[in-house]
Amino acid sequence: RNAQKKIKKTYKNRAQVCVTEASKTNRPYPDKAKDFVKYAEERFNKISEDQATCHREFSEACQYFGEKEGAWEEFFETWFEFLSEYQRAEIDVARAIANERRMARRALEEKKRKEEKKQRRRRASEAAIRKTSTRIASSARAGRPGSNSDAPASAASKLASKLELEAFGSL
Repeated sequence: RNAQKKIKKTYKNRAQVCVTEASKTNRPYPDKAKDFVKYAEERFNKISEDQATCHREFSEACQYFGEKEGAWEEFFETWFEFLSEYQRAEIDVARAIANERRMARRALEEKKRKEEKKQRRRRASEAAIRKTSTRIASSARAGRPGSNSDAPASAASKLASKLELEAFGSL
């Protein structure tokens, strides 16, 4: 604004300078100087219009965002700080999401490992039960030395079947 006042003051004094210089030299104001002044006036008017538009749009932006109209440095510094904090928050959120996914993946892998371990134990237990029941049944069929009745073989076979049912039923 201060520069604009100085330019307007200089523009007003231009006419006086032209008259003074023309009277000193007894020559009319040269045509080239007139062309320059015309060009300078057009440029000055364009710059003044642009400055007024810029000021108006800046005022509208300040109103829109609820900020007091002040120096543009303050306005843009506020937005710079906001955007910096926003970007930091985005990074923090992305890290938190990645961490949650990593933790969920680890939990799933741990669950799978536990399930596989449980399955291995179950299979080993089933195999041991089958082996034991087979051994009991076969020893009952073959008969033990000194045993002449089928009653112990039948009882051993029933015991083996009961063990299998209990073992497989609990799994």
